[in-house]
Amino acid sequence: MRGLRSLIATIALPALLYLNSFGAEIGSKSYFAQARDKTQIEIKSYSTKKENPSIIYATFLGNNGDRNSIIDALAEKYNVVTFAPRNSGVLTNQSITINNYVSDLEDTIKMVEKETKQKPYGFGMSGLGGYALALLTSKEPMVKRAVLAAPMLDLLEQAPKDKIPWATKELEKEIPGWILRLACACACEGMDGGGMKFGLQRFYDTKPGNSQIYDLFRNALKADKIEKPLKVPTKVILAKIDFFGDDLRKEEIKRLKSAWENLGAETTVMQSNHWFGCNDDEEVGFKGKEAGKMFIDTGEIKEIFRFLESK
Repeated sequence: MRGLRSLIATIALPALLYLNSFGAEIGSKSYFAQARDKTQIEIKSYSTKKENPSIIYATFLGNNGDRNSIIDALAEKYNVVTFAPRNSGVLTNQSITINNYVSDLEDTIKMVEKETKQKPYGFGMSGLGGYALALLTSKEPMVKRAVLAAPMLDLLEQAPKDKIPWATKELEKEIPGWILRLACACACEGMDGGGMKFGLQRFYDTKPGNSQIYDLFRNALKADKIEKPLKVPTKVILAKIDFFGDDLRKEEIKRLKSAWENLGAETTVMQSNHWFGCNDDEEVGFKGKEAGKMFIDTGEIKEIFRFLESK
């Protein structure tokens, strides 16, 4: 079978139970499945009821698919299925790139559809999960409906424009130049025994120019821009604060809102950081379990459910 193997054929880790913020008991399970390139992928699921419809949660860079505020909220009505991006979770021996994240997401969606006999819903966060889900649904109606939280049309969308030509030259020639050293230093949180730290992800082979994070940067520079209309009903929620913690200008918000609407998405804007963990430039949404907390605090989660449940 192309793509991820059936959950039935995978090795299951012990199931866990915990209470979400609504007091509901959520069951949590983890599985190992095999990707199309034979890499082992860690699949995770969260649900309050077995009969709930499935929703694929495409997580953001620096997260390993562990529960957070938005997963807890979605699990109230859906069987949330996600996976740990490469370089994170239990299995960290494969270098993450944009291409293999997109293919792992595609395989996970198809696996869940085969298991449940119906298309799942989709929820993508940030420039990784939001971008990947939008890219897939611009090519094929892979999910019933999709919600994209702070997605990016282009993975260089929020990068300093004056640095891109230098970074491109350094990457193409595989020169460990100062731009990329600065980018690595800014993006990551130092070193430990597990490699260069980026949230819950680790990057190995840490010699300048050789680190796995360079593979990610190279792939990001060449990644396709999302330009084709989305083939499923989609709700886009834009954050007023960008990936680097800076306020987006009104003109930029207006441009992004217009661009997503031109692709067919219903679009709203929230005063929030990039991970919807708080309403300023703190990074709590990235650091811990707070990602998506603003959806609950502001009541936006009701609008998310309304959209997903619409006919």
